[in-house]
Amino acid sequence: MFFKKLHPFFFITLFKVLYFLFLVQNSLTASLQPVVAPDNSMGAEFGFSVANYGKLIFSGSPLAEINGTTHAGAVYLHKLESNGSRIFKSKITSPDYADGDKFGYSISCSNNFLIVGAPYEDYADTSSVGAAYIYRIES
Repeated sequence: MFFKKLHPFFFITLFKVLYFLFLVQNSLTASLQPVVAPDNSMGAEFGFSVANYGKLIFSGSPLAEINGTTHAGAVYLHKLESNGSRIFKSKITSPDYADGDKFGYSISCSNNFLIVGAPYEDYADTSSVGAAYIYRIES
């Protein structure tokens, strides 16, 4: 897995619409290609949460607008290539997104699973109770 090969020589600096991957080895820092949301939504907090699984990079954007729904949130999937470049693969959204859910606020990967937090998801008649969505990662 990519993370295990580079760990602990790999860290991330976050910004509002992009973030940079850095490789630190033998006290030297090398900047890899920046990771940018393909829809480049200013203020969507792209990179607010980040996780990886092998060569897959998941980037949360909890304030992303989805089809006119504000702050519904999204998670962007990129694949890191062996030369350090990255390729956008997919934009993941909640199947039942609504205003203010903030899907992508938190992200975690374990084994073959991606877990995405939406802390302000409504449930039944109760607002902002939150939800965690679990996805199986398949190659």
